[in-house]
Amino acid sequence: VGTRLHAALREKGTDAKDVPTIRTGPAADMMADPEGVSKRIQQAIARLKREWGVEHIVVLWDTLMASWRKADDNSPEDMGTVIANCTSLRDAGITTILIHHSGKDKTRGPRGHSSLFAAVDSAFELEYDEVEGVYCATVAKRRSGVIGERLLFSLRSLTMGMDSEGDAVEVAVVKTFEQGKRDSRAEKAARLPDSVKEVFSALVDAVARFGSPFDAEVAGMRQAVTPQQWRDCYAQMLPCDTDKDRERLRQSFSRGRKRLVEEGHVGYFNG
Repeated sequence: VGTRLHAALREKGTDAKDVPTIRTGPAADMMADPEGVSKRIQQAIARLKREWGVEHIVVLWDTLMASWRKADDNSPEDMGTVIANCTSLRDAGITTILIHHSGKDKTRGPRGHSSLFAAVDSAFELEYDEVEGVYCATVAKRRSGVIGERLLFSLRSLTMGMDSEGDAVEVAVVKTFEQGKRDSRAEKAARLPDSVKEVFSALVDAVARFGSPFDAEVAGMRQAVTPQQWRDCYAQMLPCDTDKDRERLRQSFSRGRKRLVEEGHVGYFNG
C-alpha cells in the first residue's frame, strides 16, 4: 500500500513526505482482539494529530479478509465485529475504506454476509470493460446520491526505483478520463459498423487465447498480441476458400484495424 500511495502522490506532483502513513499491524490478531485493533488505530490517529497536525484521516483495510484473517465473511457475528469497529471510526470523523472481493455471482455484490454491504455508506464496483478497453468504477451504493455513475480509467506503469537485485520496481497508477472524452468514446464505439466490430471481436478472441502482458507505459499495462495472431483469429471467423475471399478478408481486416486504432479503441505499437 505504501509504495502505491507514494506512486499516486508522485503522479499528482505531491511529495510523499507531506502525507504521513502509519501501519497498525500485525494483522493476524485483528479478529482475536478487536478492542486492541481499535486501540492501536486510536493511538496511531493521536500520533498523526500530535506530530503532523493532521485533520483528515483515512483508515484502509487492504483487503478486508487479509486484514481480518481470522474472520469468516459469511458469519454475521464476525462481520458485526468488523462493522462495529469501522462504525466507531466513522463516527469519530475518520474515513474508512474496505477493499473486498465479489462472490462467484458478481450480480449479488460483495462476497459474504449481506450485513457488510448494508452497513457501508458507499460502495464502488471495479471491473475491466472489454468493450471500451478501460477499467471502470461503478457506484453500486450511495446513501445520499445517484447510483450507477461510472468513472473510467486506465493504468500506466511508473518506475519507483530499484530493488535489491537491481530490477526496476514498477507500480501501476491511475489515469482518469474526462467526462466529455468518455462520452465521445462511447458514442464512437456505438457507431462502429458491424464489419469493424467483427475485427474488434477477433482481437478480443486473440487476447483471450494468446495475450501476454505489455508493460510499456503507453499501453497502460494491458494484454498484447501480435498482428498475425489478431489476423489469424479474424480469418477463422469468416469463410476464406478462394484467392478472392482472402483478398477481401485482408482488405476488410486492414480497414477495421485502421479505424479502431485511429479512434483510440485499440493501441497499435511497433517493436
